[in-house]
Amino acid sequence: MVAEASVAVSRHRDSCICRAWQWQWLKRDSQHTPLALAIMATCGSNCCDGDFDKDDVTTRTIESCLPFPLPDEILEDIVPKAKDFALLHGAGMRYKNKYDADTLQFAPFFLLPSGFPRREFERVVKLQPIINILMHKIAHDHEFLRSALEKTIKVDEFTRRLWDIYTTVREEGVAQDMSLGLVRSDVMLTKCQAGCCELCQTPPYVTVHQVEVNTIASGFGHMGPISGNYESCPAYVVLFRAGYEPGQYHTEAEWEARLTVERSKAIKSPSIQYHLAGTKKVQQEIARPGILKKFLSDSEAKLVSQLFTGLYTLDMSPEGDQAVQMAVENPERFVLKPQREGGGNNVYGEEIRTVLEKIRDSKEREAYILMDRIRPPIQQNYLVRAHQAATLVEVVSELGIFGTILGNAKDIQSSKFAGHMLRTKLSSVNEGGVAAGLGALDSVFLFD
Repeated sequence: MVAEASVAVSRHRDSCICRAWQWQWLKRDSQHTPLALAIMATCGSNCCDGDFDKDDVTTRTIESCLPFPLPDEILEDIVPKAKDFALLHGAGMRYKNKYDADTLQFAPFFLLPSGFPRREFERVVKLQPIINILMHKIAHDHEFLRSALEKTIKVDEFTRRLWDIYTTVREEGVAQDMSLGLVRSDVMLTKCQAGCCELCQTPPYVTVHQVEVNTIASGFGHMGPISGNYESCPAYVVLFRAGYEPGQYHTEAEWEARLTVERSKAIKSPSIQYHLAGTKKVQQEIARPGILKKFLSDSEAKLVSQLFTGLYTLDMSPEGDQAVQMAVENPERFVLKPQREGGGNNVYGEEIRTVLEKIRDSKEREAYILMDRIRPPIQQNYLVRAHQAATLVEVVSELGIFGTILGNAKDIQSSKFAGHMLRTKLSSVNEGGVAAGLGALDSVFLFD
């Protein structure tokens, strides 16, 4: 079976659009471990358009040399083993719409690893300790947080409630000045403008842009290498796996519980100031020219800024008016983001025009930011979900890089890269959160 698949791959290799997509079958030593598929890819210079246009909303498709669809006998062999492997290695979850405390199902996943350029992967891995420090310093800069969020908290009730907890604890005196940050920086590959920077002038002619930084809702860390990278922490640590969206505060009791935790001597992950530092509005503000240099060295600021795509304020100002007009005229180019985490909250396409035309003359628009839409290359893969046959679909991926940081306002004791995860979604859908049921787990195969 393996030999036949390899022959089939080689026969199709010369017909590829890209210079080389090579696939190989890997079999682990243990008979209980499933066959794995590994992918290695190198794209030719035609992967960069050379005529990049800001109004272009097309997405490049990367074609594989693997002869899809895979033979039924191969799928029948490896899919059940892959499901077992997922459950035995912690990739389990319960579903909100049919919750059963006695039942655990595997999280949806993609059968084949997705190709990712080694250069870009290593670049974001090396940057993660710097991003940790950036978010830590922002979280401990009261004046910057106040300036960044002063308009948002007037129109967004959820962010205001978080801000009230922050100011209450700050005025009372912080009981625990140490914070433990579990930070995840999410990035996507994108085609780049020919000659726009040194990164796009060398193979593989693509670069990564940052989707967001998560300081809460940094989910699925246990599914990747991060699970082996935790160090011993103090005994009293509160890790928030909820509390990042309004629906998780059902009554005033939940808000009182959050305030009680923040008043305690326990180390919080995240602390309330970390939570605020991760808001969309703060991330838009740090993308302004010169702001990064408030927190990082010139060289570090340059490296981090290369991750940014366009981020625009929607404040009631000429700058905000211009951003609204851009989005209304060409909504397919942008994503409209509220101050929410957890997936399923952003606005896309024609709905952006509808929303902004409704609120363009209202301060309600200050609850949002606008971001350039990133259009990663499309690949093919098999989606595996519980109680469904594996389905060959077109997909796009988002890479999450984890980092951990421990310290207080005056001293950072540790800042480290702590693993990665790849989430992949259908190319036809907008959102991709796994916990929200919108995406699936994937794995990375690096290529040069």
